[in-house]
Amino acid sequence: MQRLRCPYCKHCFAPDKIEGLCPSCAKAFIVPGRLRKTTFRERQRMREKLNANADRERRSLLAIDSRFGRNPRILGGFLLALIVLGALLVGRANRITPAERQRFSREDKTRRELQAMQSALELFRTDTGRYPDASEGLRALVLNPGVDGWNGHYVNLVKPDPWRTPYLYTTSTTPPGLRSCGPDLKPFTDDDILP
Repeated sequence: MQRLRCPYCKHCFAPDKIEGLCPSCAKAFIVPGRLRKTTFRERQRMREKLNANADRERRSLLAIDSRFGRNPRILGGFLLALIVLGALLVGRANRITPAERQRFSREDKTRRELQAMQSALELFRTDTGRYPDASEGLRALVLNPGVDGWNGHYVNLVKPDPWRTPYLYTTSTTPPGLRSCGPDLKPFTDDDILP
């Protein structure tokens, strides 16, 4: 005959009443399954219930909360992507040499100045009805060449381009051509800069 032992007071007793209470100390304990009197159907229901609980818990662990910032895996992945993108951009920026930076800044400055002079030429044309001719040149944007309707300083100063060559103003086309010789200092080559 099997006997049970209380895990607390170590009292041994016969499993007459299997309810998990020690007759000596009255503490509750778990009765081994083989000593419980259950039917096959009850044991099968208990197994199904345990499996369902285990599946539910497994699904809750694997579930991804798609709300931004709620799931540390999504937030960590987003931060990792930002770090990689930032590193790529910094690496690309560091590969541009100082000479290239200076060239790019000179070209940008030249384009901005050409745009300003182009819009000043358009204002000159609307005020006087014509563009400055070849003899007047770009100085007509700063000083009045004696033309009726001239409405004062369209630009404050006409200075050479960043490579210290004067801007080319040609009146052979309509609208007149305006360009910079660019880094090679030779007119009408591939590196000329247009507005």
